[in-house]
Amino acid sequence: FLLDLAVVSGGADMRVKIWSLDSENTQIRDATLTGHKSRINDVHALDQQRVLSASNDGSVILWDITKNEAIHRVAQ
Repeated sequence: FLLDLAVVSGGADMRVKIWSLDSENTQIRDATLTGHKSRINDVHALDQQRVLSASNDGSVILWDITKNEAIHRVAQ
């Protein structure tokens, strides 16, 4: 999933991964977001700061990727 100069993904390891290009020094910086208890089925970038992830555990998490933390979690 593309987010400006970043790629966002999620999968069987229950983590959301973000790889972004730091344009100041042209290095790739990455972040790992954890909080799901099962496979991640989908990720969706809402804007440059927020990403949604949905998991087989029945939860959807809204992430603030500038702080690398969960903002809100909805579970069934």
